[in-house]
Amino acid sequence: MRVIKNNRVRCESFSSSLPSFTKTMGAVKPRFVQVAAAKTSEPASENFHAMLKKLSLFERQIKISNNAKQIILKVNEFINGVMDFEEADLFFFDDFRVKLNSVIGPKNLQTTEFINRVFSEGILDWVLKENKPQVIPDLREVSSLGSKLNYLLFPVGEGKEPKGVFTLLTKPTYKYEENYEVQLIQLILNIAVPKIELIKKDEELNATYNELHVYQSKLSNDFRLSAIGELTSGLTEDILTPLQVILSAADFLESDDETIGNKNLNVIKQQVKKVEAVVNRLVKFADMNDNRLEIRPCRLADVINDYYNFISSSLEAAKIECILNLDENIPSVLSHPDYLTHLLTTIFGMIKTASQNGGGILLQTKYNNGFVIVRIVTTAFIQSLTKEQKTQNDDLNIKMITHLMQKHQGIVEYDAHEKTGSSIVLTFPLKKKIR
Repeated sequence: MRVIKNNRVRCESFSSSLPSFTKTMGAVKPRFVQVAAAKTSEPASENFHAMLKKLSLFERQIKISNNAKQIILKVNEFINGVMDFEEADLFFFDDFRVKLNSVIGPKNLQTTEFINRVFSEGILDWVLKENKPQVIPDLREVSSLGSKLNYLLFPVGEGKEPKGVFTLLTKPTYKYEENYEVQLIQLILNIAVPKIELIKKDEELNATYNELHVYQSKLSNDFRLSAIGELTSGLTEDILTPLQVILSAADFLESDDETIGNKNLNVIKQQVKKVEAVVNRLVKFADMNDNRLEIRPCRLADVINDYYNFISSSLEAAKIECILNLDENIPSVLSHPDYLTHLLTTIFGMIKTASQNGGGILLQTKYNNGFVIVRIVTTAFIQSLTKEQKTQNDDLNIKMITHLMQKHQGIVEYDAHEKTGSSIVLTFPLKKKIR
């Protein structure tokens, strides 16, 4: 009993001293916590400052850059230090919002085809509507375990409607919705994409100025032709009136006897009719009316035949043979005869300039799968149509042809070889987008 009592006394003594011990340890514990926290937060702080420096450097590089491709390469370089990926690219909608084009260019053809396919199928619309990163599996490489690669898509562009999408081809190992790396990528895209949009606006402005200069140059070069057109109405009247008098006199002098004189009169009448036909074609070609720019269905065969009749004598003088192979059953295209005539005038002018010693021209028209195609092949070598000159695009005639085809929402393709000659293909769509 005594021993138990002593033990109880000892326990009571320990219990009475426990609060002071706890108090003492409580005073000591924060110091250890502070030291441990300092040791664990020091690396995180260093990483945070390093990332801030990296972001600051990235922003400065983007500000001084004036090339969209270089900016995307900088974006890829930054992301490469954050997460693993196979490829990355930025796609913007075209002017009609029917196709997405890569900023880098034709390097990622497979990805470009994939993005436009998911856009045509309506999948991309869902991504853009959600307006947040979404994952789409790469259906090109699928096994029983699923897709080997995924596309991580980021809608980009200021305003209510996204202007494009940034794509990352990655392995399906990330929880994208909870990953801070995705937020970091969105941050750098918010820095890079507005600068790319600004560059694109500058390019559009420069293109507009270049287009203005093209028209100014063309108007300056065609001033004399325009002046001739203005004089046509008065000159033709001065020509046709004497011809009518000659015809009337020839009819009056003609008798029933088939003499030499009557034969000469017939020759006079035939030549007068030829002159009259030429003048009528000139009047029709130079006719100016108030509705000349009204867009309406035009039959290409009729326009081409009228133009050929007008320039046939000029081609013969230049020893250029022209063969027309026109399909009469092709549908009409929405245009105006002046636009089409302007196209033909520019193209035939290039051919005549290049055909110094004569040559030949083959002009074909056909219909194929919703498109009307005009193919012009010539033996003349037009140097401005070669592949080496395509990137320069300084030729006024090419710029004019390209611009006129853009008015029709069509495309122009051309090629030239010194040994085989040159070719120009004009493709007119029957279904045009409403702008």
